[in-house]
Amino acid sequence: MNGTVPSFKPGGAASISDAAQVSKALKAFKSAVANRKARRALSRDEEFDCEVSGKFRITTEDHDNEDPLDDTTTTTYTDCSDSEGSVTNGSLVMTLGGDLFSFNYNDYVIRTTFSGAVSEIVFDGGFSFESVNGDCGMESATMIDDLSFTTKFDQAGDGTFEVNSSFATNMTMALAQAFAEDCTPGANTMTLNGGTTSTNNVDSESEVVTFTDFTMVMTPATREINGVETNGDILSLNGTIEVSSSCTDATTFTISTPAGEEPFVPEDGSCPVDGKFIITNGGNTVAVIYTSTGGVQIDEGNNGSIDDTFASCDDAEGICT
Repeated sequence: MNGTVPSFKPGGAASISDAAQVSKALKAFKSAVANRKARRALSRDEEFDCEVSGKFRITTEDHDNEDPLDDTTTTTYTDCSDSEGSVTNGSLVMTLGGDLFSFNYNDYVIRTTFSGAVSEIVFDGGFSFESVNGDCGMESATMIDDLSFTTKFDQAGDGTFEVNSSFATNMTMALAQAFAEDCTPGANTMTLNGGTTSTNNVDSESEVVTFTDFTMVMTPATREINGVETNGDILSLNGTIEVSSSCTDATTFTISTPAGEEPFVPEDGSCPVDGKFIITNGGNTVAVIYTSTGGVQIDEGNNGSIDDTFASCDDAEGICT
């Protein structure tokens, strides 16, 4: 490898191959949405004692009117302890009705003391999922994730946190499900915008990953693999990922899928086969090639010359090093 070309590895193939699991999870969720049954109207505002000490209050509102998106439950914890050494404060708001599900944390803190040490986990923000259903089922949906959490650990219990790390997400995922006239599922498109921020608050280090119009399309298909007709999904990835940290400048990667060379994910497999992705970074281009036998090849420059080979996508770690 020369000194000017980044050393790309396909293990992101291991991450990319998780698309098969994502697809299965989405199918299960869509089935649950499609089969959700009506619930009776319920209004509730009650306070309860926690197992050891403190209180928690549950407030539920369901107006049972023509708008199905009105079922909201708020649980508020006040010095609530259900086990010795653990105390919870803050609130969790959940909305469930019709085509909407969401939850939102507000200053939700779990503080645990054991053997003189102290740990804290702080949650804020939340997640929402709203879908649009048609005659064949869920046709589109929007997921918004703005959840953040901070983990702290004080070994000596002296007020100094040796571990203090945060993870925040500000991401929107748009989903679109195509159907044939007979309601047979077609292409499933997921588009990501937004990103994540990881921060080590002790050492003032951080990493930001940003997705811009990053689109994954999975289309059910049958492809001949090693002479065998195989069911699965054709996988296409296109979009931009920017990675920056407190110690390095921002680096932007663009991933694209050549038409007619889309990798194939067998329905009983985890790694793509028989296709390739193109990754560009500045003036550098790398082809990640998936063979029909499950291997992965790296072609730096996308010039037809193989520079590195892996037995499977699980043998590599990360898209680049």
